Amino acid sequence: MKERSVYPQKENKGDRRIRIIGSGAREHSLFRLIQQSSWVAHLEVAPGNAGTIGSNVPIAATDISRQVQDAKNRGIDTVIVGPEEPLALGIRNRMNEVGIDVFGPNQEGARIESDKWFAIQIMQEAGVPHPPTRAFFDSEGAKAYIRYRKPENIVVKENGLMAAKGVTVPDSIKEADQAVDVAFGLKYKSGEPVLVQDRIKGREASVLALVDKNGHIVCLPSSQDHKRVGENDTGLNTGGMGAFAPTPTITPQLEKRIMQEILDPIVEKMREKEIYYEGILYAGLMIDKDGNPIVIEFNCRGGDPEFPVISVLVEEGVDFVEAVDAVRNGTLTAKHLRFLENEVAVGIVAASHGYPQDPETGFPISGLHKQLDSGSFLFHAGTRVNEDHVETSGGRVYLAVGRGSDFREAKERATKVVEERDFEGKQFRRDIANNVIFSKRRKII
Repeated sequence: MKERSVYPQKENKGDRRIRIIGSGAREHSLFRLIQQSSWVAHLEVAPGNAGTIGSNVPIAATDISRQVQDAKNRGIDTVIVGPEEPLALGIRNRMNEVGIDVFGPNQEGARIESDKWFAIQIMQEAGVPHPPTRAFFDSEGAKAYIRYRKPENIVVKENGLMAAKGVTVPDSIKEADQAVDVAFGLKYKSGEPVLVQDRIKGREASVLALVDKNGHIVCLPSSQDHKRVGENDTGLNTGGMGAFAPTPTITPQLEKRIMQEILDPIVEKMREKEIYYEGILYAGLMIDKDGNPIVIEFNCRGGDPEFPVISVLVEEGVDFVEAVDAVRNGTLTAKHLRFLENEVAVGIVAASHGYPQDPETGFPISGLHKQLDSGSFLFHAGTRVNEDHVETSGGRVYLAVGRGSDFREAKERATKVVEERDFEGKQFRRDIANNVIFSKRRKII
């Protein structure tokens, strides 16, 4: 089955040949943005999903050798990397060796996400505010420290890339001990530390920014993710069950502080170490009771679902390929990415039954033929084409996004999209963005 894209590619006059690497909602949203570029003659996604059918190349995102060789053979000039794992495996380094430009950091820059202990150390050197953190290389030492600090005051983090699932916020000694045991279990990478970090209370927020080769930084609209699988932030951590943007938590004054106290120092410190970061830098923040921004984590790519939600706020006429080129050329300015000033967006993830531990897949998805209005968007994630129908193939199946003049309108649109498209075992959170919809601060400051 060849499913026609919701976002038909317009006639282009350029000669650029671009590949997007990845298969999630983030990559589908990148596909939508880049389709609108006047510079693109050829656009493909490897491996893609049912939302990008007709443009897919069946190569796994982490199969670096095949990605490089195939991109070279097909005359690709620019690769845009969505997920973190290929970046951590050095796909930029390998692509650059054969003359292909890449949007995304090199292997050294990706350590800001792939190596949490490295990120903590560089934050310390740069003076970036972050929770006090201890690294342990044995379970006995970690457990003793947890008993000293008390479990309600700490967070246990596994080092390395854990797809947002290697973090435990324990309620008891037993739960903390289990997290440590899992981290030091047979599946854990030998020699990696387990981090025990002070628990910071406050309001969560995310700030994504583009960073060019000369260290210029341009922030995207702020956002807030919803990590827990259950409503009211209950249950296991996931890759994200929904998001909204921009968040009223990040005022213009606070964004200025984040730039001065977090983004500028961390990028400059990496450059001092000859790590010339390029691409999207994601700062996961906690805003404490005194209004101070504290970094909980850095990511080396656009968040999913945060980036797709933010992407629908891009002004018409903005050419994302020009922003990609500006990052590579070191000429990035705010004019390259302009966003709607009086619009907000809400995204709701539809996930498979059993997600995040053991998702059940292979179920047909109905309702995909239904038309979307101009303020509604559907980004595929864990989907695939099977003969004459589209079916589920992963934990997070699709992301429904609504845009509107306020969060209530945006959420109504997103909810309609998620309810009109169905599959067996579908689960989604109905409380996404309720904290801003029912807050006294309903308008963006």
